[in-house]
Amino acid sequence: QEIRHILSKLDILSCFSVLASGEEVSQSKPAPDVFLLALKRIGVSARRAIAIEDSSPGVQSAKAAGLTCVAISTDSTRGSDFTSADYILHSTEALNDEVLPLISPHNFSPV
Repeated sequence: QEIRHILSKLDILSCFSVLASGEEVSQSKPAPDVFLLALKRIGVSARRAIAIEDSSPGVQSAKAAGLTCVAISTDSTRGSDFTSADYILHSTEALNDEVLPLISPHNFSPV
């Protein structure tokens, strides 16, 4: 419910067809459970999806689920170990029209 509340408050809830929360799985990050749940709900393989994460446990979780992972370093996570991420960006502003096509799922292997 917290995720739904935050997305509603940001007025972007309608952008998401599926939500998955760590509260719904038995093991939290860095276990892959929440990402596996999300993949199951949207009905795609990990090879057709990406994860955008801002924490080291989140990156580990995404990679353990088989996802391509974009790590975004923030002021509070600078110095975190993002070495297992496929891409590391140094701000959310870097997720722009130049970067997004490079990491979009249509550039990934088919299911």
